[in-house]
Amino acid sequence: MAVVGIVGGGPAGISAAVQLKRYGLEPVVFEKDEIGGLVRNAYSIRNSMYFPEGISGKRVASILKRYVEIYGIKVIYDEVIDIRYKEPEMVIYTKRGDYAFKYTVIASGTQPKRVNFKFERLYYHIVDLPKGYLGRVMILGGGDTSYDYALSVAGRSDEVIIMVRSTPKAIDSLIKEVDRCKNVKVMIGRILEFSDGTAITTVGKFNIDILLVAIGRIPNDNFAKNVKGNPRVFWAGDVKNGWYRQSSIAIADGIKAAMQIWRMEKYGNI
Repeated sequence: MAVVGIVGGGPAGISAAVQLKRYGLEPVVFEKDEIGGLVRNAYSIRNSMYFPEGISGKRVASILKRYVEIYGIKVIYDEVIDIRYKEPEMVIYTKRGDYAFKYTVIASGTQPKRVNFKFERLYYHIVDLPKGYLGRVMILGGGDTSYDYALSVAGRSDEVIIMVRSTPKAIDSLIKEVDRCKNVKVMIGRILEFSDGTAITTVGKFNIDILLVAIGRIPNDNFAKNVKGNPRVFWAGDVKNGWYRQSSIAIADGIKAAMQIWRMEKYGNI
């Protein structure tokens, strides 16, 4: 019988599952999309301390999938819509069923802040972009994510415009790398009107083929509102870390959550 239900199949969730399996505690991972979660969007991860030349998010996702295979981790591909504590069990409700566990790990990551523009080719994640040539791309946002997105799409776009409302907040290394891309421009401005691929901004009018939005993220935790503070619920990764969203931190969180659950099982406390 599975002891732990883990919501999220990214670095935090899979690292928790692997550590639990090593302890002999059976986990089940719930993932609504693909193993890897949001890390699949990353152009290059360079602070993992294991890959000094960097590693792509897609490669990280493939490694996580391999861990799932090696450890025989059960994954249910379904969206979690609610979690309730019904003594003595934590019940995870998905769109297709409900499942009872002794403990739950919330490793569901974040969701994007959204805009109100109506445009068929508006995206929030790199993995959702169409394959092949993209044409002219505008990216909204001035943080690490928007600059990372620019590096991801520069090689298959005529022009990439990063539209930043104020001074860019991306780290220096990303800014320098983007500066070396000849087809990427950074503009300080904001969109005043947007209609059918035409952006009227404070710095001019632009006809674009793709609009990528990276204006911030919020915790993806609405489904867990009924179990916040429950001692049998453990939080791991970006869903709890605010600005400190790093895959290496998420991995550590997942392992720590598994260690705490093991201590709860063995000693009754953490």
